[in-house]
Amino acid sequence: MATPTIDITFLQYFSPIFVFVLVFVIVYAMLRFTKFMGENKILQSLISFFVAIIFLFSSSATTVVVVLAPWFTVFFIFIVFLLMAYKLFGATDDQIRNVLANVHAVHYTVLIVGIIILLFALGAGFGQELLGFTQGGDTAAATDVGDGSTGSSSYTQNLVATLFNTRVLGMVLILIIAAFTIRSMSASLRPDWP
Repeated sequence: MATPTIDITFLQYFSPIFVFVLVFVIVYAMLRFTKFMGENKILQSLISFFVAIIFLFSSSATTVVVVLAPWFTVFFIFIVFLLMAYKLFGATDDQIRNVLANVHAVHYTVLIVGIIILLFALGAGFGQELLGFTQGGDTAAATDVGDGSTGSSSYTQNLVATLFNTRVLGMVLILIIAAFTIRSMSASLRPDWP
């Protein structure tokens, strides 16, 4: 039996329009919210328009936005579902608002996930270009070598080989253990400690 699917691959041809609109709206909203250019809506619209046009001229910047937008959307939807689950189990709006305003672990978690998504998107947009700087300007000159090596011409393959290298994983494990050790040792130095 054939499974019905919706083929929306033709939408990729409209991605520059989506990028233009998204960048325009975000820049305009930031200018309106911060009042950086005063209250002049025409000036804010012009600046937003030109920034969005500049994004269209750079294929790498467009790639960053195309990769960044879906991941932040998924992250936002996950947060909404998480808040709905808390409300389902009896948390009130005031309790949720109190936790979001006062618990710094929530702020740091959202910030760290946002930075990881941003770094991933920057790597997708500019990673292959940076690979050319490390290999003398010619990414095609690199030879594909065995598994685990970072001498290939593929940025993604080099990144995965680096992140899952045993030395990098060992360093991350040691840093995590050190962070938990420092936290547990400094917990006894509270102001109310006798």
